[in-house]
Amino acid sequence: MRAGVAVLAVADGKVTGVRDGEKDISIRVIGKAAIAGRECGNGVFLRHPHGWDTQYCHLASGSVSVSKGQHVKRGQVLGKVGLSGATEFPHLHLTVRHNGNIVDPFSPKAQSGQCGSKQSLWDDVTAKVLAYRTRILLNLGFADRILSMDDVENGGLENFALTADSPALVAHVRMIGLEGGDILKLVLRDPDGAILVQSNLKPLDRAKAQFLTQIGRKRPATGWAQGRYEVDYSVIREGESVFEERFAITFQPSL
Repeated sequence: MRAGVAVLAVADGKVTGVRDGEKDISIRVIGKAAIAGRECGNGVFLRHPHGWDTQYCHLASGSVSVSKGQHVKRGQVLGKVGLSGATEFPHLHLTVRHNGNIVDPFSPKAQSGQCGSKQSLWDDVTAKVLAYRTRILLNLGFADRILSMDDVENGGLENFALTADSPALVAHVRMIGLEGGDILKLVLRDPDGAILVQSNLKPLDRAKAQFLTQIGRKRPATGWAQGRYEVDYSVIREGESVFEERFAITFQPSL
């Protein structure tokens, strides 16, 4: 969201509704009551030919670049991805309707009880770009305390500095697209390669849009020994590793 990701019109159409000025703030912070009736947040509503409509929600405050009554072309910028309305993390919520009924653009004619079909409303190029991907890494790093999702979300950890006197060493990893049954494993090792702490988590009970995993230890009485502390993160599924990442931090000797 800080980089500014553009939201594009999926097809030619006329702007029949616009909202801007809603704050970019997680619903976990502001609460549902504060946005009642404005769950879409900042948004744009487009009307297309032959009974089709599209709605674009959770746009960034001040980013909406079209006005009601305006005609737009496919691919035209409508605004930017934001955190407004009923959402916990920045994303675009796209709703497609035909004659007032919601349609899944990835599977417009799926049968009842099915979650997919061979048909799609997207052209081949767009469909390839939008293909669903599982287990995508968003953030990783270290802190001196257990973190909330908001700590990770607000970007305040980008320049976070740890020292040999930090009260704790906590490793964190946030991913999206995890699946039910995935087992998340974190192992933190000291400069000698010995395991300081490792996670012991149960398989995920269901798919997770996003998930924050953390492990850590309090500072020893003598402080953190100098050297490189490594973390191995993996996702295990049916006994096999399907995702792996290693990251580290080095404590330099005190001056």
